[in-house]
Amino acid sequence: MCLQNPGELKIAEKDIIVYKIAMRYRYPHPGIMHKKFVAPFRQSQYTLGQVMYSELEYIPDDYEEGGPIVEAGLHSFGNYKDAKAQCDGWNSPYSDFHYVMHTYIPKGSRYYKGTYDGKVSYASDKIMIVRKMNLWDKIKATLFGNGRL
Repeated sequence: MCLQNPGELKIAEKDIIVYKIAMRYRYPHPGIMHKKFVAPFRQSQYTLGQVMYSELEYIPDDYEEGGPIVEAGLHSFGNYKDAKAQCDGWNSPYSDFHYVMHTYIPKGSRYYKGTYDGKVSYASDKIMIVRKMNLWDKIKATLFGNGRL
């Protein structure tokens, strides 16, 4: 997942609520504990409830995308409906399991805001995944947008 059309590098002045997709393997997988949440693209294991860190890699002129991108970083969606649509597109009876996670970019983090597949998205150097979205989280996010979860 690459962040396309990134704006300028910013510092979060407050926690920013975002939505991250996490995957669980359907069957045991070498090197990854079964039933753990992992990144869909790089398969790095997520630790819920702890701030995770990543470098940000800004590429000013990517030849495939035809413009600037952010390749490395912790990527997330700006709203629940876009994350849910992407997640639903990846799920099938034969695939691994994908979930939308209650997540935020902590205050003081460095981040870019741009798009992924035309949807508002972020790439940040820090992120906190709180939990898998529960029913109440989903209702609030659907009705009220990105308010306090």
